[in-house]
Amino acid sequence: MNENKSKYIDELYSYIQARYLWQFFPREWDREANINGIISDIINILTDNPINFNDPIEKYFYAEAKVVAEELKEKFKWINELEKQEIIDILNKVKEKLIEVLIEESQNPELKKKSY
Repeated sequence: MNENKSKYIDELYSYIQARYLWQFFPREWDREANINGIISDIINILTDNPINFNDPIEKYFYAEAKVVAEELKEKFKWINELEKQEIIDILNKVKEKLIEVLIEESQNPELKKKSY
C-alpha cells in the first residue's frame, strides 16, 4: 500500500474514532454489526452503489452512514478525487482497524459476556 493510502486510512480512522459513538456499543456483536453496516453503507454512498433498506436496522445504518459520508467529503477533499476501488480499499482498511482496536484488542471483559 502506498504512503498516501496509509495516511488516508489513519486520517479517516482517527476522525471516526474521535467523533462517532456507534462504534462503542456495549456488546461485541453490536459493535461489529454497527461498524460493518455503517462503513459498508459509507462505501456504497461514496461509490454510488445501491443500498438495502429491507429492515429498520439497515435504515439506521444508512442514516448514520449518510451523515458520515457527507462529513468525509467535506472535511477530506482528497476523498472526492479517488477512484471507486481506492475508496473501497481505504474504507475497508478503516473498518478492519476499527474492529481490531475496538473488539479484538478490547480489554473490556463485559464486551464479550454471553449472558447479556
